[in-house]
Amino acid sequence: MKISSFATGLSYVRLLEVITLELTLIRHAHSQGDVDRVVKGGRMEDALSDKGMKQLGLLKERLVEERWQFDLVFVSPQRRARQVAEGVRKATGAELIPGERLKEIDCGDLTGSPFKEAERLYPRPEGGHRSYEPMPGGESVLDQTSRVSSFFMEMLDKHINKKLCIVSHGGTMNVIVRLLYGLPATKPRFPGSTHTLRFADTSISRFSISSSDNIVTWYINDSCHLRGLQE
Repeated sequence: MKISSFATGLSYVRLLEVITLELTLIRHAHSQGDVDRVVKGGRMEDALSDKGMKQLGLLKERLVEERWQFDLVFVSPQRRARQVAEGVRKATGAELIPGERLKEIDCGDLTGSPFKEAERLYPRPEGGHRSYEPMPGGESVLDQTSRVSSFFMEMLDKHINKKLCIVSHGGTMNVIVRLLYGLPATKPRFPGSTHTLRFADTSISRFSISSSDNIVTWYINDSCHLRGLQE
């Protein structure tokens, strides 16, 4: 297994000795909003699509075969995330804890709009949308960053020495990974740009956080369980 470590001055064995928390991020599966090609965000309560249910089945098989275990699974209250979290619970036996702050970014008035209509209603300005400007009736990137960051830091503070899992959304996971790597939400001299990572449906990202604030990245966006699934 390849390991990307941001630790310095510690041997691998020594690093494992001081680990205080194991963190796994799982993105929700393909949902009906993806089929309809509409803006989803933090308000839409769409269920998993047929494709998403197949993805979930393969995720569950992987978790069982690899004997994954979690102490707690935190989950966004949105339906597409809850369905996946329930599958994780069945595969691992872990307790589910809903987290309101784990929702996707609130797209406000654009929620449910076809992509082309959303582009017309909220055209991209020169240089891109600013991270501090909310979508009409919704949140800005910085709003979401603040919301998710507060949840994440509180979770770390309360659950030391635990194996934790978060089942949520691509935007939410972006905030968490940026926090882990110390990346700002935006590039200071380019306010219309963001540090963006892409997460596949039901992908798994796994990290270990040590008491000395070192972070081991085991893998990011691993969706090998979906190999062979026909589009």
